[in-house]
Amino acid sequence: MNAEDDGTPHGPYARVHLPDGQEIVATVRGREQDGEGKWWYACEIIVPDQLPAAGGPVQQGRVVPFTAAYPTVEPIPGQDYSVLDPAQQPTEPLRWRVSMDRDGLRRVHRPDCAKAGESRTRVSDQDALELLADTEHAQPCPVCRPEDVLRPLLGG
Repeated sequence: MNAEDDGTPHGPYARVHLPDGQEIVATVRGREQDGEGKWWYACEIIVPDQLPAAGGPVQQGRVVPFTAAYPTVEPIPGQDYSVLDPAQQPTEPLRWRVSMDRDGLRRVHRPDCAKAGESRTRVSDQDALELLADTEHAQPCPVCRPEDVLRPLLGG
């Protein structure tokens, strides 16, 4: 019996480090890079499970999907992960967070700023600069002061 007919998912594969210290190999179905450059892998493993049947339960594999970041999911040398990449990767990292105040004013924050609250909106350097140029609708966070980092990008 070969891998084509035994129900085993086809790679690429990655090494997964479980919380209890075990190490397993999983099939990688996708990956994406977050605004800070960290890779997140959508993986799946097949675990034994029972399927109800007229003559009693029958053991059958069940696919368990999960998502985890590097280094929990570690690429295996020689596997081709480029087949997972979307056609167009962002050319600039989305490192600035944007929140909305109650009065509709947008605030630009550094990625680790607690004042950004639950905001998951991320923008590039260029987008942050454009937002901050519109002082009527956006302001820099007074706590993390993103303009201190962005100002040199303007050459000033």
